[in-house]
Amino acid sequence: MCVQDVFFDVTRIIEVVYDAIMILVVGLGNPGEKYASTRHNIGWWLLEYVQSSLNFSDWRSEKKFQAEVSQGKVEEHEVVLFKPQIFMNNSGNAVSVAVAEYTPDEVVVIHDDIDLPLGMLRVSYDRGAGGHNGVQSIIDTLQTTTFTRMRIGIAPVSDTGEVIKPAVVESFVLKEFSSADQEVFEEKKELYRKALETIITKSVVVAMNECNVTS
Repeated sequence: MCVQDVFFDVTRIIEVVYDAIMILVVGLGNPGEKYASTRHNIGWWLLEYVQSSLNFSDWRSEKKFQAEVSQGKVEEHEVVLFKPQIFMNNSGNAVSVAVAEYTPDEVVVIHDDIDLPLGMLRVSYDRGAGGHNGVQSIIDTLQTTTFTRMRIGIAPVSDTGEVIKPAVVESFVLKEFSSADQEVFEEKKELYRKALETIITKSVVVAMNECNVTS
C-alpha cells in the first residue's frame, strides 16, 4: 500500500509540477571500478537502468560539468541523466554547474539512505540532508533544499523489520551488496523507474502518494 510521508509541507510542494520542461536527474555515487557495486552507488545503478530501459542516448563525458550525461524524453519532457564524476562528498561542485541551466525545482537527486530499510523508497522534497554527505554538498553549493529526492533504503533489518544501524556507517556504505540484496533491488527497479517517471510527468505530490512504499 502506498503511504504518504506526513512530514512534507504539501501546501508548498503542490506547486512543484513539471510541465514540459527540462529535468535534471542526478544519481549520486563514487567514480572508479572499486566503487561500482557498492551501496553508496545505488543512484548510479538506477540511472543506468533508466538509461537502458528508456532508450536514452549513450553516456558521454562532459568535462564542463565533471559528469557523464545521457539525454532522452519521458512523454513530452526532456530529461538529462547526470552522474557526477567526482567523489560523493563533493557532488555539489558538479551539480551547481549544471543547475546554472536549470532551477532547483527541476532537479531530482537519487541516493542511498542508511535510515531506510533495504529496498524502501521515499520520494521527498525540501528536506535536510539527513547525514548524507553527498546531499549536504548539493545543499551547500545550491544554498537551498528545494529540490526533489528519491531516497532508496540500504539498511539491514531485523526479523521484525526494524532498521539495524551499522556501527560504522562509512564502512558499510562502501561495501558491495550481497547477492540477496541485489535481488531486492532487481525486483524493485521497475517500481523505482516508475516513481521517477511519475515525478517527471505528474508531480512530487503524486509520486509521494502513489510510489512511497513501506517495504
